[in-house]
Amino acid sequence: MGAIWPDLKLAEGAPNHQILASPVCQINTGLTQATITIHGDAILQGGPLKKIFETFEIWKSHLKLASLTRLSTRVVFAKAFDDIGEANRSLLSLNLIRLPDEKVFDQPMDSTKNSAEIMYRFEDENSFSFVRVRSEKRTMELQGDPDFMTEPLTRHLCRLLVDFDRGSIGVIEINKLNISEWFKGYLHVMRRDMDKVLGGGHG
Repeated sequence: MGAIWPDLKLAEGAPNHQILASPVCQINTGLTQATITIHGDAILQGGPLKKIFETFEIWKSHLKLASLTRLSTRVVFAKAFDDIGEANRSLLSLNLIRLPDEKVFDQPMDSTKNSAEIMYRFEDENSFSFVRVRSEKRTMELQGDPDFMTEPLTRHLCRLLVDFDRGSIGVIEINKLNISEWFKGYLHVMRRDMDKVLGGGHG
C-alpha cells in the first residue's frame, strides 16, 4: 500500500480495523467494509483514480474476495462564500426550494445562522443515487502557542455543497467486476444527469 500512497501514516490500528491517513487521503480498512477518501480538486483526474483502482486490486487479491455486497462512490463539490447569506442565496437560485418571505417560528429570515438542505433519493432493484444540496456555516478554532496567542483564533467557513452518492445494491461477483469500467459509468451518469436534477444552474 505504501508504494501506491507513499505519504500514508498509520493513524489508528486494531485487529479488525485500521485507518491510514495523509494530508490528502484517508483509507479505512476493516473486516466488513473499506473506504478511500481523497480531498482536493484532482480527485476525478487520472492520477488519484489509478491509485484507487490499484488499492482495490490489492484488497481483492490479499483478502481473496469472491463477492461484494455494496460498491459505491461519493463525490462532494464545495464552493466557499464570504458569509452564509451568500451561500443561501446561491442555493436558492437553483430554484429547488424556497424560503418564507417573512419571519417564521419566531426566527428572522435574515439570521446569519439560517441554512438550507435538500436531498433527492433515486433507487431501483440494482442501484441507488443520492443528491444532497446544502449550505453550511462551520466555525473552527485554531489553538496557537500560548506565549503569543492569549485566545484561540476563530475562523468561519461558509459554503454551498453538492453531494452525489451512487452505488450498487445486491451481491456483485468479483470475477465479473471491472472497477475501472464501473467508475467510468459512475462519472458518466453523474455528468449526464446532474443538470437534470439541479436545473442547469449549479455551475
